[in-house]
Amino acid sequence: MKKIFKTVAAFLAVTAGLGITCLAESSNYVVYDGKRTVIPDVYEYVTTITGVASDSGSSFSAPNDVFIDDENFIYIADSGNNRVLKLAEDGRLLMEISDFDGDALINPTGVYVDKSGRIFITDTGNYRLLIFDKNGKCLEKNGKPESDLLSGLSIYMPEHVVYSEKTKYSYCIAGKQLLMMDPENVFQGYCGAEPIAFSLKNYLIRRFGTKQQIDTLSQREGVSYKNICMFNNNLYAVTLGGKNNIKVLNGLGVNIYPSGNYGEVIVDSESKTTVDPEFCDIAVEPDGNIFAAQSNNNRIYVYDPDGNMLFSFGGSGKTRGKFSKISSIAISQNGYLYVLDSALNHLQVLRPSNFAGEIYSAGVAYNNGDYKQSLETWNDISSLCPGYLLAHEKIGNIKLKQKNYSGAAYEYKSAKVGDGYASAYGKLKTEWIRDHIYIAIVLIALLLALVYISVTGYRKCYKKIEHRLYFERQGRFTVFFELFFVQICHPIVCYDRIKANRNRIPLSVCLIIPALVPIVSVFRIAAGNYAVTGKTVADSSFFYESAVILLPLFLWVFISYLVTSLISGETTLKETVAAGCYSLIPWVIFTPLLTLLSHISGSSDNVFFVMAQAALVVCVVINLLIAMGTMNDYGLSKTVIVAVISIFGMAIVCFAILLFSSLSVQTFNQISGIVHELNTLE
Repeated sequence: MKKIFKTVAAFLAVTAGLGITCLAESSNYVVYDGKRTVIPDVYEYVTTITGVASDSGSSFSAPNDVFIDDENFIYIADSGNNRVLKLAEDGRLLMEISDFDGDALINPTGVYVDKSGRIFITDTGNYRLLIFDKNGKCLEKNGKPESDLLSGLSIYMPEHVVYSEKTKYSYCIAGKQLLMMDPENVFQGYCGAEPIAFSLKNYLIRRFGTKQQIDTLSQREGVSYKNICMFNNNLYAVTLGGKNNIKVLNGLGVNIYPSGNYGEVIVDSESKTTVDPEFCDIAVEPDGNIFAAQSNNNRIYVYDPDGNMLFSFGGSGKTRGKFSKISSIAISQNGYLYVLDSALNHLQVLRPSNFAGEIYSAGVAYNNGDYKQSLETWNDISSLCPGYLLAHEKIGNIKLKQKNYSGAAYEYKSAKVGDGYASAYGKLKTEWIRDHIYIAIVLIALLLALVYISVTGYRKCYKKIEHRLYFERQGRFTVFFELFFVQICHPIVCYDRIKANRNRIPLSVCLIIPALVPIVSVFRIAAGNYAVTGKTVADSSFFYESAVILLPLFLWVFISYLVTSLISGETTLKETVAAGCYSLIPWVIFTPLLTLLSHISGSSDNVFFVMAQAALVVCVVINLLIAMGTMNDYGLSKTVIVAVISIFGMAIVCFAILLFSSLSVQTFNQISGIVHELNTLE
């Protein structure tokens, strides 16, 4: 029985694998343009600190926070042991804070040390913020600040704290809100609150709603802070939510970090639903790059000061460089990364690899204006890892500053940065026109003359063909090409002649037109302006590009033929297919022309080209309707009715296909689960 299940599961796996590609998670990768790219190792394992012997315990117990001061001393909020430890770089115990002045810590969750050595501890279990001197002597015991503005905060449970040397304010997270307190522990307001856009619904709730509704609305609209750190007098914070969850707050509490979605959305293995990234901590390395630890996949994401993702590493596991439950991270002055794991109760120490060091040094050189050195470093990075697209983008930025527009355009295209490519291409085009103004004038004149000659000649040829109402003496290919010609000028005449010459139009010849669709798709991507198309040959599927046009077309042909056969239709399937093929002619002819015209425009003209491409699709649809009405002798109203019925039939067919696909996937998952359970029993 097991063998049968295994055989069936293997067959389904092979079948599903034909259409589904699964990317295994790598330890190190960068997410760019929505895709993962594997990169070399970025951080190397150094050591693990599992705890220190003291009166309160020997091993860590649910440690919650780690901090590294300017002298590279390590401070750990060992929450489960109700203590805060100060350690040397090698893990030796230097000081312990647990019992003091007849008092004791209860579940401390945060620790921070200012420039003078004062130690700030969030004594969460005692609902207070404590301040010690560098020798461990308690200086202040601060409970909930007195303020009417804190009336909504029923329980004051501070979780994390930082101190600003510039403002002399302490900033603490309590109740998912970021509070500001002056040196006298007087509440000075909330920090980092985002303005809420006007909503009529919310206004009515605030004006006429119950107290419970108003409280619920306030909780929903507020920014929920998870953790904070201080760097260069700016507050760095991670928040709960799927967007703008990394913030850099200036002295006014305004977020100056670029908006975006940071981290990665993950799929819950049980519910099969997507879950937003949940960051647990944030740290900043000496060069200003931001480290954000995502707790629901145990990965660390690194971003530069401009919001670009540099790389991601880590993941769930118990081996070196893996984590079971990240609770906090910190970075020392020498760039070492300290990762606190509350599940494994240890502190891993990692150092940047040569690859990561190259990335950091390239960024520093660029920010300092040393573009030559930065360019050399980014070129080395690109050579080492060609798929690292950020390197191409940075090289493009430098070449654009150096007025190397062609080189910048190439790099931006390689990096799939449409805006950058459009800027470089526009400057290159302007530069070429300025240097070749007379050639440009001649080319424009020749183009206009060519258009005039083409239109005039086309009209004369059509008048000659128009006199031949039937194709009695012409060969089959001649009939095909003349119908091709007539369709552009007069679609009704084209479809009428298809019906009249049903025995003289070979279907195999008509299929030449849809066969041109893949060729046109290839030409559109390969020869089009990247600033307009936004696609390159490397990242395009020409099968997909062709299927988007052909599958709906032939589905319409099949369904409409069935419908017209039931509603006094006069056409055969062969005629319906031939008419459908000829309906594609506007798209086949004018798409290459639009592709060539795209090179005289930039990204600002995208709307024009999108509308032009949409117009071609509309022309194909109108041609299909004209063909249905003409070849079946339908009036306008009857044509519309039959078209609506056909579209409804297409929807039913698509629904049936999706339902079958969904059931197939569910069946495969169930059989795979059964096989997995059987293997587990073994």
